[in-house]
Amino acid sequence: MLLELIAVSDRLGDGTQTRSLLIEHANEQLDELWNGADQGSIDPEAVDQEQLFAALDTLSKAEETEALSALIARLKALAEHDALDQRTRFEFRSIAVRASGRECCHNELRAAYDALIESGGPGLNPDDIHQINVEYATSLLERGNKAAYIAEVRERLDRISPGYQARVGVDKSGGTPENPKSSLFKRLSNRLQAEIRDTPVQGPEIDQQVNAANTLQSQGQNEAAFKAHMELAQQGVTASQMSIGTYYQLGMGCDVDYEAARKWYDLAADGGNNMAHLYLGALQQMGLGGPTDIKAAVEHYRAAAASGLATAYVNLSGLLANIGFRSVSDLPASCECVFRAWEIDPSTSLDTTLVYYASPLDQLTTA
Repeated sequence: MLLELIAVSDRLGDGTQTRSLLIEHANEQLDELWNGADQGSIDPEAVDQEQLFAALDTLSKAEETEALSALIARLKALAEHDALDQRTRFEFRSIAVRASGRECCHNELRAAYDALIESGGPGLNPDDIHQINVEYATSLLERGNKAAYIAEVRERLDRISPGYQARVGVDKSGGTPENPKSSLFKRLSNRLQAEIRDTPVQGPEIDQQVNAANTLQSQGQNEAAFKAHMELAQQGVTASQMSIGTYYQLGMGCDVDYEAARKWYDLAADGGNNMAHLYLGALQQMGLGGPTDIKAAVEHYRAAAASGLATAYVNLSGLLANIGFRSVSDLPASCECVFRAWEIDPSTSLDTTLVYYASPLDQLTTA
């Protein structure tokens, strides 16, 4: 009922009375816990943490700093009650540290979590410590401090799974590491050499024809646009080859033909169109227009990611986490892909990386 009241007050925009009830309810709960500690009987499970943190969040948003600080101070004092055994004290310290995140700065919060780990002593196993660090990372993401969140998770993953960034397959400068067995790498090398040379399908006249074909499309004349782009595509114009692949994939000005779409995307990718790598990888991943080929899709996503396409990193993340590509998931490398996508496009959601990072340690160390 109390949580429903908070929601209603938020919608009405006047939460003064609700905040008073929240403060009263939270203090009553802490009074009961303190009395239980005095009597030598206290259970961390007795804390209704959902309501407690809803109260703290509501007070924080309303900038009720005095009431917020008073509640947090009471939680901290309870966590240090003389009657608590080590395990119970640790549980209440955990609650107090989580609550502290509503009022302290980044450095203070990190220090509080470090102190919590230290207070746990030898009774904390590696998984316990990892989950405490996950809580800290979660607090950073909830605060909207995404750059600090990425730095934190990267630092921990370096310890948990060394070399995870290299397993993305795209180095930080944007290039792809050379693999002599990779036909795609050879194709990329050939493409770079071809870009240096002048060819009959480059120049202002070709650009004008491509623009004219695009204008037909913007005017809704899809069949005429398809015909115009097809003439250019057959001459080797990569922009038009990419367009023809899209037309076949979507059925614009022609029938849907995924096999033909693959063909034209492949030609455009050979000619250096990075979006073509992205689209071709998607068709290969979904098995449209030909057999499903996850390994080929990964290589095409890597090529597109190397050019700075955020979507390619996101797609690559999903495949690195998929056991269809490797014998096991590579969650650290998957996180790194989404981090790089966010650095290119800040609208990219980081929620998936938190899910991956919250996985048990054995799932993060296996690669």
